[in-house]
Amino acid sequence: MKQGSIQLTAVAIYGWYLLNMLLHADYLAVLWGNHSWLGYDVRHSGVMENIVYHLTYAPHHAEIIIALHILCATLAMFSFQWVGLFRWVAWLTGWMLYYAAYYVFDSGFLLVQTFSFLLIFQRNDNSALSVDINRVLSYALQAFLMVGYVASTVFKLCGEQWWDGTAFYYAMHLEYLTGSHLPDSWWANEIWISKGLSWASLLYQLLFPIMIVWKRTATTWLILGVIFHALTMVLFGLWGFAFAMLAGYCILLPEKWSQHFSLRAIRE
Repeated sequence: MKQGSIQLTAVAIYGWYLLNMLLHADYLAVLWGNHSWLGYDVRHSGVMENIVYHLTYAPHHAEIIIALHILCATLAMFSFQWVGLFRWVAWLTGWMLYYAAYYVFDSGFLLVQTFSFLLIFQRNDNSALSVDINRVLSYALQAFLMVGYVASTVFKLCGEQWWDGTAFYYAMHLEYLTGSHLPDSWWANEIWISKGLSWASLLYQLLFPIMIVWKRTATTWLILGVIFHALTMVLFGLWGFAFAMLAGYCILLPEKWSQHFSLRAIRE
């Protein structure tokens, strides 16, 4: 039973919420609240009518929701009897923040939200039922990560840019992703480098569900994954997506690696 890996995953996932708030700290007002540039249509609708969209209907409550989200995400990283309640609130307020500024985020946020929901059900005692629940939870987290890679690969195979190897070329020439300096660099304009990166990325994702369950290749594939997502973060500034994927990798780590990272507010 991968209790240590599950707990490390929880630390990484709910820590992502805190990192997200930290990196948005300088411009929270333009994303959420009365002064948001997203142009809310404020309506008279109570929380019970549509709780997820509450910040859209009542943006003047943004500071309260953000503070509650940060508090609950911090407590959610620990292991104690009622931690599931704080994880549920962190997950719910996460959706409220997402829908109030949804096009600020990439698919990494959706991965975090899914993992966050599943981790609500983590059990922290040593009863036989808890062991079984955590075992199923571990399988569910791993399965979702695999399905994410499969879905991404299928989507890419349905287009032409990944087959012909131009996906990275076009991505590296989008100024809003890479800034103004990268499109002018020599290697961004070398088509064979773009083809190599495109095909290597596609091959990695295609083989991930197979190689990660084979013990002889699992560690190597995880290291390649870290390099791949670090590359996307450096080249394209996709820090949210990159850190979300790395947080998801925690559930794949061997138990002996992760059991030392367990955070406990109450020692059983």
